[in-house]
Amino acid sequence: MFSDGHRSSLKPFIDSIQCPMFAMERVNARVGEFKVICINPAHGRHSGFPDETLSHASMSTLFPANEVDLMFDRYRTCLAMDAAYEYFEILTMADGVLAWRTRLQPLCTPSGTIGVLGSAVLVETQPKTLDSCMCDIQYWTAQAQLKTAHLATLGRHLADPKTPNQDREAMGTLVDYLQAALHIIG
Repeated sequence: MFSDGHRSSLKPFIDSIQCPMFAMERVNARVGEFKVICINPAHGRHSGFPDETLSHASMSTLFPANEVDLMFDRYRTCLAMDAAYEYFEILTMADGVLAWRTRLQPLCTPSGTIGVLGSAVLVETQPKTLDSCMCDIQYWTAQAQLKTAHLATLGRHLADPKTPNQDREAMGTLVDYLQAALHIIG
């Protein structure tokens, strides 16, 4: 159970972050239900839900049942993987239907994993302007350059005779994957 002491230490941390953030607590491990611990002001501004509306609220009172089921499935997946989990979702929020790019991390306390910490980016639903298209091009170009640099670094590491064979095999698979992805991006 997430104590008020944990909430009071988590809330200032997520409030200091400029992108929408939320923390969810697993309340019934057997059934896999979750409730909101807290959200930050950025989340409230984008979603239309103030923190006091969401804190400790039952998700089924705020969202359609099919959306709640999908959210909980994703939270359970993150916890089962015990790793970051990223996805795209469309949710019915207080301010209407919104599209989000969401990333979850397992939320751990000294007593163990108790939920997920999420960050989300609101995906634009308005028609793009020339300026926003140029920003997108710059972003994706930078991403491609980063992936290319990473691929070159992996290639140099693979060519190093000091690299252990198991590392070579794992990196070779990763290089093949990155090359295929870069080819698709074009």
